[in-house]
Amino acid sequence: MAIHSNSKTKNKRNFTYCFLNICKENRINNKTNQIIMEAEINLTPERIKEVFKVLESKGMIYFSESGFYVPEGSGWKLLFGRGPVKEEIKAFTSEKLKLKDEKCLKITKEEKIDDSTFAIKADKGAKDLSTEFKNELRKGKMVNVIIEVDGIKDTIIAFGSADLKLKDDKSISIRRDDKIDDSTVAILSNRGVKDLKEELKKKLKEKDKQVKIILEIY
Repeated sequence: MAIHSNSKTKNKRNFTYCFLNICKENRINNKTNQIIMEAEINLTPERIKEVFKVLESKGMIYFSESGFYVPEGSGWKLLFGRGPVKEEIKAFTSEKLKLKDEKCLKITKEEKIDDSTFAIKADKGAKDLSTEFKNELRKGKMVNVIIEVDGIKDTIIAFGSADLKLKDDKSISIRRDDKIDDSTVAILSNRGVKDLKEELKKKLKEKDKQVKIILEIY
């Protein structure tokens, strides 16, 4: 976890406020309370890490890629987030790509190509996404799909769904409609592969260039 020492006073107060509230609600012992109170006076990156370590050891806070959580009667509550949940996929271009499908975009580990395929020899299929990312997808949140080749980028907007299966270990697809199969990671996208920027499509049709695909959930 990266904590910048030049954080503004307001951010420091927010950290301390969160810590103190957790401590009050969980009736921590005097030693932990002393650490927290010292943090309020001198909130350095090292002190923050020390406080987090104590809180985590007592089951009073939980870390994930998406943020910091505290326990409630009904489960874990997000205390504050750490930005979007991301997955990065690496794949390759191909001079054989068609890029004709208006309703779908597909990444595949294989070299088989259909009208929706925009990258091959990928390092992940839908099944390979992290458990946390899959859970966030199934909450129906907005997904940004960023495709980049040689610095040329385009972004597709789509949405997750509670009905996603995420079982395909060879392909990932983003659909413009709401049809779902084992490879689908997002639906109701604003574009299909045919609608990508022309400049990017030209790059995708070159031979064996690396494609970086980033999936972001906010």
